[in-house]
Amino acid sequence: MSIFDFPLWQPHESNWLIWKNKSGYIYKTAYKATTENDYLFLLYLLLKKQLMSEEKRLTLTRYQILKDCGFNRDQRNYQMLENSLDRWKHVHVDHNNSKFGIIDAWGINPDNKKIWLRFSQEWLLSIGDTKELKKDFDQLKKLRSPLAVLLYETLSDQLKIEDSWKIYVQDIAIQLGMKEKYASHITNKIQSVLKKINERTGLNYQVDVCLKDNGKPLLIFTKDHTKKASKSNRIKKPKGMDKEIDTEAQKILDSLDENQQKKIRKQAELRLQKLIDQKGHALKPDDPEMELPIQRYMLDIIKKTYHIDTPLLKKYNKQIT
Repeated sequence: MSIFDFPLWQPHESNWLIWKNKSGYIYKTAYKATTENDYLFLLYLLLKKQLMSEEKRLTLTRYQILKDCGFNRDQRNYQMLENSLDRWKHVHVDHNNSKFGIIDAWGINPDNKKIWLRFSQEWLLSIGDTKELKKDFDQLKKLRSPLAVLLYETLSDQLKIEDSWKIYVQDIAIQLGMKEKYASHITNKIQSVLKKINERTGLNYQVDVCLKDNGKPLLIFTKDHTKKASKSNRIKKPKGMDKEIDTEAQKILDSLDENQQKKIRKQAELRLQKLIDQKGHALKPDDPEMELPIQRYMLDIIKKTYHIDTPLLKKYNKQIT
């Protein structure tokens, strides 16, 4: 079972509390239906869980979660994040004669306002390989459209091994929860969303429409693996800034409270902007591609401020300077 095999949210169905499919998969919630923003938060938290695989409890600042997911850090979004965790706490899944939740428990530390949570171990075991999670999270954060997110997920899964994927127009409308009813309207919408996916992700999905003998229009999706993104979609990055942050380094960042993280992040963004200006890169510190470089600069600032001098931080300091 892949995380993308079965839906954990649906567009246009804000009141859906139970959802089933023919394979026996059942989604149930006793609270409120999950949304695309909830799904983005879930992917992000799974990414952080990967970095701290040995720890059962995940602890993060609300500021860090909202910043990394592309949201403004204000009271309204703090509340949105807490509501999201409440929704995931109440979601239960039935699959292959097993019943489990997504999040077993979560809360906020009253002393430092950090969020802690514990995933359901049964769910973590059930979702299988999550090696592509970082790439999927980055792509979904760029799309920010329920239909685009669902179509991207579907195509990523269907075209992972096969060169093409065929599906009747009316069937994909049902699968994606589209409001459009007529084949021509569905096709136009799919083509428009596919263009948006290609522009924002640098991928190159194609779709052709053909009419079968039974009179039903069929969509044939393909992906051009050889064609590179256009220059407008390619991002130039400063060299030496494309490795993942180590688990131990992440723990150092997570040990700080929200106010400390805000101050250090601001210093890191100013330092990165100076480097960008010097090198002539067409980037901004708030671009999603710059998140890892910013976090590495934050590590360097932590090292100097708190006099932390370990082989790990020396390694990252060499990449930064």
